[in-house]
Amino acid sequence: MSFDSTMDKVNELFNSHRDELMERNDALEAIVMALNEELMATTMALNTRIEELKGKLALVCEDKVYIRC
Repeated sequence: MSFDSTMDKVNELFNSHRDELMERNDALEAIVMALNEELMATTMALNTRIEELKGKLALVCEDKVYIRC
């Protein structure tokens, strides 16, 4: 087997692995983006709920002044 032939095989193997890793990277990036969007939506929902509960707590504290809030 000649040197050029060996180099061709090495390059083919390298390119194959590079392409596979790039595909995996693209898939992982898509997963991370989806998880980030889900996290942002969950955070917004929780913040909204926290504000709602703070409002309810303020009303309870208003009604029952003797309760320490």
